[in-house]
Amino acid sequence: MICRMRCLFAIPMVLLATISFAGGCATDKQVVSNANQMHSGLEPAVIEDPELSEYIQTVGSRIIDAAKKLSKKEESGEHKGDESAWMFSKDMKFHFVNSKTLNAFTTGGEHMYIYNELFQQCTSEDELAAVMAHEYGHVYARHVQTAMNRQTVGMLAALGAGAAGYAAGGKEHGAAYAEQCEAQNGE
Repeated sequence: MICRMRCLFAIPMVLLATISFAGGCATDKQVVSNANQMHSGLEPAVIEDPELSEYIQTVGSRIIDAAKKLSKKEESGEHKGDESAWMFSKDMKFHFVNSKTLNAFTTGGEHMYIYNELFQQCTSEDELAAVMAHEYGHVYARHVQTAMNRQTVGMLAALGAGAAGYAAGGKEHGAAYAEQCEAQNGE
């Protein structure tokens, strides 16, 4: 009787997880929104020098224009139509970040960040442009969106394993199955 009750509880939970996953794929709009929220937290580290900002944006605009031309050559694909227009817009911004770290990164939305130490170590504009193009490539290929979806799959797998463990052996086993699943998914 208890096992049946557990199964009756676990089945709806697994169905709920499946339904959540179907609607849980990260959209461009969600990624941009998350990136904008992260940018507001990063703004204090962004260097606000008009000359530097104009320079980095000019280099970035050339990269974005080249990507736009590439996307127009594609017969089909994920960069067609209005859904991708945001990544070729004037809203795309490159920023210098005040840091001694030799790094660059993007949050997947309309902001890409180049640490000033990396800028100072570049021996040519081509080197800087290569790093900037790499960061823009993460946006273009929607890598942050893919990572967000992967995290959703991991969480849903843990939920499903926990529900199955609960159905099979009670509360203690449900937690153990979920932990094991999280460990296998690298969470």
